[in-house]
Amino acid sequence: MEEHLHIEVWNYNRIFMNTFIGYDSVLLLDVANGCVRQQINIHDKKLEKDGECGELVCTVSFKIVFEEIWDFYLLFLDWRTTNLEDT
Repeated sequence: MEEHLHIEVWNYNRIFMNTFIGYDSVLLLDVANGCVRQQINIHDKKLEKDGECGELVCTVSFKIVFEEIWDFYLLFLDWRTTNLEDT
């Protein structure tokens, strides 16, 4: 069974419902075997056509460190960001 790291990007709205922007998934094994600093490009899923990626919405950069081999559990609840620029 292949496990994936799945990242979703939503547009926050105080009054109306949040709107879904896009997502990307990468194999967790690739993340675990790769560099500690990761970057994932998120493309607008609404603009995808015929297998082509939509417009690049953002790049998610993070540092991930596994403390123990073969024994880890990841849970991100109410994850926040800082230093974002509104374009």
